[in-house]
Amino acid sequence: MNSIKFEDFANNIIVLLEETFSNPQGYYLDRRSNGLLGTLEHVTADQASGSFKPGMTTIAGHVFHTNFYLSKVVVQSLRGQDVGKLDWDQSWVLKTVNELEWQELKQNLRQTCQTVLELVKARETWDDQPITDAMVGLAHTAYHVGAIRQMILML
Repeated sequence: MNSIKFEDFANNIIVLLEETFSNPQGYYLDRRSNGLLGTLEHVTADQASGSFKPGMTTIAGHVFHTNFYLSKVVVQSLRGQDVGKLDWDQSWVLKTVNELEWQELKQNLRQTCQTVLELVKARETWDDQPITDAMVGLAHTAYHVGAIRQMILML
């Protein structure tokens, strides 16, 4: 049975996280895009707060939820902290934002993405839980990049 080298795993997860967050590599996102953060760059607070159907989530809601997951699960796990039981309903409470709140929300997400990358880059050993959380964080964020992009197309 072959095993993956630590450096190979770490380097690949870093590249994919960077692409997902902001640095187009062309592995799965269009090279002309800038990942999640670039996707949000030109979205206004009004656009981020718009719902296409009553009860449907908003772009601001997706951003808040994604930041919630990354900060409460991925960051804590990579720091070796117990994640514990989370109130997932709380991760979807935000629906609308004004311009100042939107800028703060995007800045919080930007900082969380940076923290995730720093923790992954600094990690010296990988066992099951951090591997799982890093990979799920990647997949979860990639899903929301797609959902947000679809919502932007509908604007």
